[in-house]
Amino acid sequence: MIYYIAARYESRLKMCSWKAEIEELGHRVQARWLGGKHSWLDTRGDVPLTTKRLWAEEDVADVFACDELIAVNPPEGSGPGRGGRHTEVGIAIARGIPIHVIGRRENIFHFLSQVTVYETFEDFLKCLPEFGS
Repeated sequence: MIYYIAARYESRLKMCSWKAEIEELGHRVQARWLGGKHSWLDTRGDVPLTTKRLWAEEDVADVFACDELIAVNPPEGSGPGRGGRHTEVGIAIARGIPIHVIGRRENIFHFLSQVTVYETFEDFLKCLPEFGS
């Protein structure tokens, strides 16, 4: 199974540890943004347009390549994000890709039948079969 993780960039290091746990179960995580080259400051003027475009294209391609998407929502009251993970969820919805929301439902689309909600990452892992099971 190939997963994509959609989350706030500032949670990248935590998501890297989640990626490792998923891969220990024999699955793959295709999310190049986790490699640290995509900057959470991508809206700054000093990042070249071609670089910003490349980052966006990589994220879209990674969502297209996944079998299932994991959307990690921040706790209530943590402030507004920039919305990238919502775009990635929208792509997954349009493609019929199953979505696993970790945390609270943030919008009406999290009530679709292709979406499963887990309170914690540990809850999600309990439902994740080991590869080949």
